[in-house]
Amino acid sequence: MKVLAVRLKALACGVVIAFVFSGLAQAQAWPNRPMRFVVGFAPGGGSDILTRAYAAELEKVFGQPMVVENRAGANGIIAMDSVAKSAPDGLNVAVAINSTVTNTLLKKDMPYDLSKDIAPVVMFAATPLVLVVHPDVPARTTKEFIDLIKANPGKLNYGSPGNGSPIHLFQELLSLKVGLDIKHIPYKGGAPSMTATLSNEVQANWVSTVQSLPLIQAGRLRPLAVSTAQRSPTLPDVPAVAETVPGYSADVWFAFVVRAGTPQANINRLNAEVNRITRTPAMAERVAKLGALSLTNTPAEFDKFLKDDAEKWGELFKKVTIKADD
Repeated sequence: MKVLAVRLKALACGVVIAFVFSGLAQAQAWPNRPMRFVVGFAPGGGSDILTRAYAAELEKVFGQPMVVENRAGANGIIAMDSVAKSAPDGLNVAVAINSTVTNTLLKKDMPYDLSKDIAPVVMFAATPLVLVVHPDVPARTTKEFIDLIKANPGKLNYGSPGNGSPIHLFQELLSLKVGLDIKHIPYKGGAPSMTATLSNEVQANWVSTVQSLPLIQAGRLRPLAVSTAQRSPTLPDVPAVAETVPGYSADVWFAFVVRAGTPQANINRLNAEVNRITRTPAMAERVAKLGALSLTNTPAEFDKFLKDDAEKWGELFKKVTIKADD
């Protein structure tokens, strides 16, 4: 009987050990199916380019196909909703940007609850926008721009791709901080907004560093400042707005999120691999070519950023009337 008991005990231990190792193997095997990265905008934009770059590197690591799907529309809401309603396994990843937060402030009938249906993974890049004016505008610095608007209240205007776009919000934040009366002209996209600026139909705009660089070099636009708290390596001679307006800071950021309820182990694995890829010289160079800065962070740090960002823009929405495009 003692021999039998010992054998049964050994067998039980073997079963437990096998179960533990099986669980570890399954955890290590994630992802065991193709992953889908959903971009809420058309191909060719910054979020699409960066997502495809990361997907290509992750495919090498995970040994699974990384499928990038563009689901443009509703300022990214359609793409985010598809992930919010997906299985909570981390295999469906949405690309989050500024509008992921501001959409919740613009619209009351959101199809998902950002704080309950979406889990943060990692923010991997951020880029400033450049405040530019048409060369005929008699302002060469942020201070001169502010003084010009104050001397001509309601007479100058700026363009944007639409109501609630980052460009719209960046200028409204500046206007609120220093008390400016400048008219907002929303267009149906970035291209017509830029065309209006180049023709002096609108006097000012905010554009990406990469987009602005050739136009600045050609003398078709004059840069006044970058939106981030520090200067941009792409335009090192252009001051930050904060150098004139202390405390001003705004940037366009890029991140990955998944469905809430996804196992933390899966989130941590994706976070670790994205951070590792971000630190490689090849990815750093690719991000820099887009005029962006590489970022690494934990899911908890990114979660705190999202809450702070929501609070920041929430304060603006309380003081300024901003309506979404129909």
